[in-house]
Amino acid sequence: MPPFSGRLLAAVLLGGAALLPVHAATLSVPVPSDLTPLSAPAATLPGLSAALSSARTADGRLTLSLSVKNAGPATVALTLSRHSDQNCAFAPLIRVLRVGTREVVYPVAGAEPRLCTQEVQGASLGAGESTSFSRTLDLPPGDYVVEGWLSALAGAQPVRVPAAPLRLTLAGARSGLTLQARLPQTVKVGASVPLSLLLTNTSAQVQAVPTRLCPVRVELRDPVSGALRFPDHQPTYKCPAPDRTRLLQPGQSTLYSWTVPSIPAAGRYRLDISADGGQLQAAPVTLQVK
Repeated sequence: MPPFSGRLLAAVLLGGAALLPVHAATLSVPVPSDLTPLSAPAATLPGLSAALSSARTADGRLTLSLSVKNAGPATVALTLSRHSDQNCAFAPLIRVLRVGTREVVYPVAGAEPRLCTQEVQGASLGAGESTSFSRTLDLPPGDYVVEGWLSALAGAQPVRVPAAPLRLTLAGARSGLTLQARLPQTVKVGASVPLSLLLTNTSAQVQAVPTRLCPVRVELRDPVSGALRFPDHQPTYKCPAPDRTRLLQPGQSTLYSWTVPSIPAAGRYRLDISADGGQLQAAPVTLQVK
């Protein structure tokens, strides 16, 4: 099977190179030929396309979002059912492979299928309309290839809408440190956004922390679907030479100040913020741009 290509996840990078707890990169990775999709609907439907994106939640879990768009001239009505080998999820269907091996991390091989209810879910997409489906998975740190697709019925016809796979690197969280982000609730279009990051030592031991937090990564996403809003907006700033560290006593905090580059379009955004190569993650915050 030929290699496949994924799309680079976009972000606004502050103060350094792109390092993420969830880092998607352009792929040229062959998919093992002995692994076939968990479900194989009979056909694809002309005009329907899908895109897969990812985000890390505040508690470290991985959220995968599949955006499905109807580029055809007519409305498409889809019927989805639950899948017993996918934790009874409607969509998206997911398969996770460990990079460098043929190991399927999810769904777990040999696991007993779950008993799911027989309910169905409908989705109607008019011409030019799109909709999103999300799943949350718990994965240990590591490098993965994630495949995602929609399996549904269009009338009586089974259809499969695949997305380009993602390659993800999940970094482990740094124990004993909590990162909190603060920013204005509203800013004007084209204006830069001041961002304050409060780092607190929540452990019982003294922690060594950098005097300058670099790099910091901020992803701008849709607050409902989690989809990236600016997939081609990726300014990069180099970090200076390795900085000195300071000791943070138990219960003590230190404040870092950054600036988010100007956001060119109005709307409401969810900001996913990480630092120190993804080991420090702040809870998502929302921002209104007018």
